[in-house]
Amino acid sequence: LMVYMRASSELLEGVADASYAADPLDAIMAGAISWFLDYAFIHGTGAGMPLGILNSPCLVTVDKEAGQPADTVLYENLSKMFARQANPMGSVWLINRTAIPQLLQLSVTIGVAGSHVPVLSQSGGTFTILTRPVIFTEKLPTMGSVGDIIFADLSQYAVGMRKELTLERSNAVSWLTDQVDWRGRIRVDGQPLWSEPMTPKAGDTLSPFVVLESRT
Repeated sequence: LMVYMRASSELLEGVADASYAADPLDAIMAGAISWFLDYAFIHGTGAGMPLGILNSPCLVTVDKEAGQPADTVLYENLSKMFARQANPMGSVWLINRTAIPQLLQLSVTIGVAGSHVPVLSQSGGTFTILTRPVIFTEKLPTMGSVGDIIFADLSQYAVGMRKELTLERSNAVSWLTDQVDWRGRIRVDGQPLWSEPMTPKAGDTLSPFVVLESRT
């Protein structure tokens, strides 16, 4: 994976004048590479790029509820996803932000009095569903599509770093325009550690990566 950036010499001088502890332009390039690596670890086809979670042969897809309206998420969806996760207490929820309004309205009725317990809980700045952390991200499909909600044990995804990120700069290419060019390069691959779902002695198949069927 490679990234290219160009900046004016005046900008570089301003950065130097500010006496940053680390070059913010380098950090920007590293952040851009990280974004696309995360996206590949989720969506990658495995051809010239990592094999992403959504294309993994071990992926388990939970059926939507009978008659479930389009572009919705129900408590039953989440509880069934939890049940199909091979390691639920070591997993996290990855969810597209478009699901937030519905998740904030989901609740479970408890007891005869009908007390409502929120499905999406918050404590100390961290959201949880069924006690497991929630990470909201734009890197997933929007609400209703397969992969808008992933319950994942990320310890079961292997990332191979063949060569760490290298950043190079040169003013040779843009000498006449008084600009400096950057090139960032990283050699990396990734894929799930499981080749297929696990079949337990009794019950449905289990996987470290569980998604919900399309509701479009």
